[in-house]
Amino acid sequence: MHSSWIAERHVLTTQLSASECEARLRARIAGWPQWRPTREHPVAGTVSPRGFSLTRAISGRNSFQTEARGTFTTLERGTRIEVTLGPSPVVLVFLLIWLALFLAFLIGGLQGDFVIGVGLGVPRAIIPIGILLIGVATIGLGRLSARGESAFLLRFLQTELQSNDLPLV
Repeated sequence: MHSSWIAERHVLTTQLSASECEARLRARIAGWPQWRPTREHPVAGTVSPRGFSLTRAISGRNSFQTEARGTFTTLERGTRIEVTLGPSPVVLVFLLIWLALFLAFLIGGLQGDFVIGVGLGVPRAIIPIGILLIGVATIGLGRLSARGESAFLLRFLQTELQSNDLPLV
C-alpha cells in the first residue's frame, strides 16, 4: 500500500508513436466548462507532444486530487512513458507555505511577539493551533476524497495507450 503523499512512479511502454499517444489522450479530455466528466471524457488536464498532466474529471473542485504527470520518449518501436502519480506540485508548495505560516505564528506566540486577547486569558498558542487544525482538516478531506484516483489514472493510461507497465530499474 502506498501513501497518498508519496509520488508513485511507473514506466509504461507501447507500440504507439508519441504523436498517437498524444492524440489518444487529447481525445479523452473533458472540456470546459468545469471539466464535466463523461464516459468518453473521464479526465481533465493538458497534453502536449512532450507529455501530459491529467486528473480524474470530477463534478466540483478538489485541489488535492491525484495528478498523473508523464513524458513521452520515442523508442525504435513505440514509446516509453514515464508517469508520476501524486499530489500536484502546486499543492506541495501550498503545504510548505502553510507550514511556514504555522511555524511563524508558533514561534512568535512562544516569544511573546503576538498579543492575543489581552485581558481575556486566551492562550498565545491558539492561533498557530487553529492554523494547524484547519490545514490538517482541509488537506485530509481533500486527499480522502481523492482516494482511488492513482489506480484509476494508471488503468486509464494503460488502456488508452495499450501499454505494459515495466518495473522500475
